[in-house]
Amino acid sequence: MRLKRPQVLQYLCSVALLAIAYFATAKISISMIGLNANATPLWPPAGIALAAFLLRGSWLWPGVILGDFLLVQSLGGSAGHSFVSSWGSVAEAVVAAIALRRLGFRPSLDRLQDVWGLIVAALCAPLINATWSTLIEGSLGWMQWSQAWENGWTLWLGDCMGILVATPALLICRQWPALFQKPGQRVEGAVWLSLLCVVSWVVFGSEPQAAIAHYPLEYLPFPLVVWGALRFGPSGAVLASLVVSGIAIFEAFHGHGPFFAKAEHLNQAVLFLQAFMGVVTTTALVLAGAVGERQTTAELLQKSEASLANAQRIAQLGNWDLDWGQQQLRWSDELYRILGFVPKTFPPDPEQALQAIHPDDRDRVEQALAQAMVERQPCRIDYRILYPDGTERLVCEKLAFSDHSVTGTVQDITERKQTEIQLQAASEQVHEALRSTQLLTEIALKIRRSLELDQVLNTTVTEVRQFLQADRVYIGHLDNQAQGYVLAESVSEAWPSVMCLEYDEEGVQEFRALFASGCSRVVNDVALSQSTPKIAAFYQQYQVKASLGVPIILGDEVWVLVANQCEHPRQWQPFEVNLLEQLAIQVAIAIQQGQLYQQVQALNTNLESQVEERTAQLQQKMQELQDLNHFKDIFLHAFSHDVRTSIMGMSLILKNLQNKPGDSVPVMRSMVDRMVQSNERQLNLINSLLEDQTSESQPMALSYEAVRLDGLVQDLLEELEPLLVRNQATVCNLLPANLPPLIADPQQLEQVFKNLITNALKHNAPGLQLTLKATVEDQQIRCSVEDNGVGMGPEVCDRLFKLYVRGLDNPHLTGIGLGLYLCRQIITAHGGRVGVESVPGTGAKFWFVLPLTKPALAGLTAETVYNSPSLRSSISKITP
Repeated sequence: MRLKRPQVLQYLCSVALLAIAYFATAKISISMIGLNANATPLWPPAGIALAAFLLRGSWLWPGVILGDFLLVQSLGGSAGHSFVSSWGSVAEAVVAAIALRRLGFRPSLDRLQDVWGLIVAALCAPLINATWSTLIEGSLGWMQWSQAWENGWTLWLGDCMGILVATPALLICRQWPALFQKPGQRVEGAVWLSLLCVVSWVVFGSEPQAAIAHYPLEYLPFPLVVWGALRFGPSGAVLASLVVSGIAIFEAFHGHGPFFAKAEHLNQAVLFLQAFMGVVTTTALVLAGAVGERQTTAELLQKSEASLANAQRIAQLGNWDLDWGQQQLRWSDELYRILGFVPKTFPPDPEQALQAIHPDDRDRVEQALAQAMVERQPCRIDYRILYPDGTERLVCEKLAFSDHSVTGTVQDITERKQTEIQLQAASEQVHEALRSTQLLTEIALKIRRSLELDQVLNTTVTEVRQFLQADRVYIGHLDNQAQGYVLAESVSEAWPSVMCLEYDEEGVQEFRALFASGCSRVVNDVALSQSTPKIAAFYQQYQVKASLGVPIILGDEVWVLVANQCEHPRQWQPFEVNLLEQLAIQVAIAIQQGQLYQQVQALNTNLESQVEERTAQLQQKMQELQDLNHFKDIFLHAFSHDVRTSIMGMSLILKNLQNKPGDSVPVMRSMVDRMVQSNERQLNLINSLLEDQTSESQPMALSYEAVRLDGLVQDLLEELEPLLVRNQATVCNLLPANLPPLIADPQQLEQVFKNLITNALKHNAPGLQLTLKATVEDQQIRCSVEDNGVGMGPEVCDRLFKLYVRGLDNPHLTGIGLGLYLCRQIITAHGGRVGVESVPGTGAKFWFVLPLTKPALAGLTAETVYNSPSLRSSISKITP
């Protein structure tokens, strides 16, 4: 993916900042070696690189390369040393970042798994850089192998401390300003940070000769580190470890602190300092992770309690718990509200709850609860609650017992009872249901009259809206590609249309979830229903007050028939829901028929296109047949031309002899030779054509021997001298005399050169210039015959080495071409390749490549001739 210009600039700035930070901290760390120790106690660049890769991505690796290159150059190292050593640092940070991401690492360090992942990365990743740098420096002689263990240990320990100290600080530093934002923590934070700095300064700033330096006070800041972790979380723990480590390193750089008083030499003091930093940082990080997890758990618990309370409020369901052993009773806030009290105004009291019950139900409830407590059996009681204002609410209480406690739930079922009463009253509308059945039949008949899918859907929404007297009825389609859209709609003019509505992937998933079970969705009042954000937004946008949806399941696809009431909420009647459900079955059948009809139409269209395609193919075959007939005519003409030429020559000689007087006519030897040659030419031409298919499918056998190519070509040029003079041709023989001998059949190679030269003379005007070359390439000899003649096009070059008929491209040149065809046969039998390069008007270059040694080809024998005897004898007799 190509980056835009602002993105490129941002990337370059990030790389530059990383390189500067890497170089600057490295120089500061190098200056610590002024302690005359063998190693710096901390290598922050390793931690900076890992933090950058975790926060911004591993694609910032050029910054590490550049920073390390500048560092080595500033220390007087070579460019090669800079380039090679930097890859170890890059690999260390990249591997650690990738491993942490695979583990689901979060930079906030508020989980123990993040902390332990970082610690393990700090211990393992530096092994890459330490091993790489040690092996490279030892291999290139930059370090004695006797120092390998010490060098690797030093690099590993410095990088390890750098990652443990610097990486958490860079990951958490953006959270430090928030430590002191809460008013209650400002004073505590200031006191904590001041004490941490003072104690650390006193412990690590002491002179080695001072008495305080000889006491084990280096771990005195630990309580303050724990204080920061417990009170301020991961941010406080990381800040504490950074402050303590920073002061310890700073004072150690100036030769102060308890580590110098207790160590026998400087290297041991540096090791003590590194061990201290590792313990402090690890302790702080682990403690921070544990505190972070505790805080997260506490927050989740609070959210769960709040969610439960909200759910109870919405469901009007309260609960109480009684612990048998401790005799402790607990009420939920919703139970207080159901009983008519303000939550938490008094401790839970069974007598108070009993007084809230309607006097007519109080004794019955008291007896039922007492009996349930004695028998410890679950029970259910419905009773009334009487509020001080005289309002009555109907509740349902259920009890469940365990070995150590009893739990009760009290739910306000007033609305549910009222709904049940309304449903009972709706039974009186049975006759309306019968009428709806008749109407269903009529609608189904109208739907089934058409096979066009669009007409079926439009008829459905129109009839359903008319029957229900709804404000809007539409059919939506949710396919298996996470796409949804409205296919048909009937809506009143007063309300907006949903025809342009298209569901996104999230909307499709929510609507699928509503109808996944195949049940209808009935919403009498959207203001009282619990809907997902997408559905609630739909209700608001299209002014829906009540909705009735029935699914139409067709395989993996879901169709929905939906009726909306937009003017006011509506109590959908059971017979209306039942009607739509039965109608959905009829619509599903109609949709399937419509889809089948569309498929048939598509198949008819496809069949017509296939007929047209087959007709076009037949016309093409007929054209090819016409072309073959035309080729046949030209071929017969060419064959007749070649045979007629020989017959006419022999006939002319015989007529001359016939015209001589006398009964006996003396015949010269030359005339007999010409007649025999003409006769052999005809016979060879016929045999060659008959045996062409056999010679193409069987290998050619050759007689191999060592051949000096320069001598062979020179002898051939002397033989062809009269022909070259007659055609006014100039030959430039550039074959070098030092060519290695070639294992090949000399007679066949001579025939190849002869065919190529005579072919160039025949097809070009007099005055042609020929150039012969040969070079050795990868145990092969590459030979070429170049001319400056008329050249040829690519279509001619493609069939030039096949048995072809002249006259297809040039009507003035007829006959059957065998010379170049035989050249290909000979070169292929030698295990080589032959080709031509030409552009019209610039000449042609014929080339072939032969191996210097005898090819190991199946079917070759020591003494052989061509498979076609007549073809071999015709090589020198048929003009190429």
